[in-house]
Amino acid sequence: MPQRAIVVFAGVPHKDGGWQVVAEEAAKTLASVRDEGVALGAFPVDVRSHRRGEFVALPVGVSHGNGRTQPGNLFQPPERKPLVERLLSDKSIQRIAGFQSSVFSYYAPKLYAHFSYRLLRLFDHDPTLKGNFNNSIFPATSFNLGPRTVSLAHTDASNVGYGLCALVSLGNFDSTKGGHLVLFDLGLMIRFPPSTVALLPSGILRHGNTTIQPGEE
Repeated sequence: MPQRAIVVFAGVPHKDGGWQVVAEEAAKTLASVRDEGVALGAFPVDVRSHRRGEFVALPVGVSHGNGRTQPGNLFQPPERKPLVERLLSDKSIQRIAGFQSSVFSYYAPKLYAHFSYRLLRLFDHDPTLKGNFNNSIFPATSFNLGPRTVSLAHTDASNVGYGLCALVSLGNFDSTKGGHLVLFDLGLMIRFPPSTVALLPSGILRHGNTTIQPGEE
């Protein structure tokens, strides 16, 4: 019977000795943006409490669906735009985005080529659309800013069903005791240590993660 992989745990770049520092710096930026946004009142209740859980979740980039008649840039109110720019311009976050995209191209080259072709045509057709990163195929990102990103079972209905979504785990939690990635439809609960990257079809596969210990992020 043919074997088919639908989820990839890519880990970390094996030749990048500084990857741990990259992950730590990215986590610091996320926490700093979260704290500043909360102080400014830039995160309304629907950003802090939603169907995925009780944590700050900030979607950024190009999306379709949820009542939109065509692809468009996700709206950011004026008080949130500087915070979004800090996230997108952070060098560590950019490196993570690039690694996620390269993992996609390595494990699913035909699907990656399909995404690349379609998105290139879309962005040529509508120059007002603005992607997040020059080194990433993914047109949108959700920054889960925590402080305790414990996600309930969900699918990401706006994501294309046959596509792959990239996840990265960040923070200071003990992955032997919590923060496991749960793939509900497959009956799997998998350790997901900080700084590691995974790919999964998040539009159709229910996923979430287990709780973490007090004081962890």
